[in-house]
Amino acid sequence: MPESVKSAILERIKADDPDGARLLLDGVDAGLSGRDVLHHVAIARSREGEYEESLAIFDRVLELLPNEPETLGRKGYVYTKLARFEEAKACLEIAAAAKPKDPIVQFNRWFVEACMREIPQANAMTLATVDAQARPSARIVLMKEFDSRGFVFHTSYRGRKARDIEVNPNAAIVFFWEKLHRQVRIEGKVEKTTREESAKYFATRPREAQIGAWASRQSSVISGRDE
Repeated sequence: MPESVKSAILERIKADDPDGARLLLDGVDAGLSGRDVLHHVAIARSREGEYEESLAIFDRVLELLPNEPETLGRKGYVYTKLARFEEAKACLEIAAAAKPKDPIVQFNRWFVEACMREIPQANAMTLATVDAQARPSARIVLMKEFDSRGFVFHTSYRGRKARDIEVNPNAAIVFFWEKLHRQVRIEGKVEKTTREESAKYFATRPREAQIGAWASRQSSVISGRDE
């Protein structure tokens, strides 16, 4: 890869993410296309809340591959985060026309619709797990993002859900949007996000929430309210 192109990529990476920049450049040297690199950079920017920059990079990707469904889907999701719902719908309609049977594209369209109808916490989902004795348990968690890899949520590794998943990674999630008379059921195996992804998400949380996560002994029995 020409050094000028590498320099352009590095400019897209913030100075506080040298590891991410190195991984991307290693990927390019390993044969990733320019489209793949830009796509990864755009996703990284959206995860960090840099939505406008993310949209600009997705536009670059779409210049290389017009109407590419996965990129349109990601762009539509970013528009949703910005409450720019009509633009999100336009992206997803094009993506759906290109891949009419893609379940992630369809979910994305329904999710935008739920957000447009102002359903409180449309990203809330029931997560059901099973422990080593085949005893099920369920709780509400918040979906933080989704793509072709799956649906992402964050939790303590010390709580019951994490312990369940450690012994049995098979789980189910359900979204329920009453206003739409719709529920979405999803089943599959749970995998941990990378340490880098977890750290970046944790850094975006308010300080009070970070302290609460550090101090909390999730799913542990306590002696009383004072504790």
